[in-house]
Amino acid sequence: MRIATMFILGIAAALAQTSTAGENLCDGWQRSVPENKQILESDLTFEAAQVANAKIKSGEIDPVKNESEFVNLLRIIFGYGLRQQAIDIGTPESAHKFCEWLVKDGFWRE
Repeated sequence: MRIATMFILGIAAALAQTSTAGENLCDGWQRSVPENKQILESDLTFEAAQVANAKIKSGEIDPVKNESEFVNLLRIIFGYGLRQQAIDIGTPESAHKFCEWLVKDGFWRE
């Protein structure tokens, strides 16, 4: 739990940035996860990351009893941070890093 808290606090600073919505960085990347389980780039908004961060910080979600929901909230925050970083930096390498994460770990846990 301590690592998750440190992670949240580290990402919280990224949430202070403004978002750039509507830009799909990973068009053309093949995903093996069924469509209904995919996290979409449009799911990774500033607003969604703020809500996820607030739920975790409030203790509303018990990471032991609701592990899947907790992981999904972390994925929203982490994915938003990676995507925003890729947009802010604007290099092919930063976009590649985000798209690799989206393909590998960008799915909803049940």
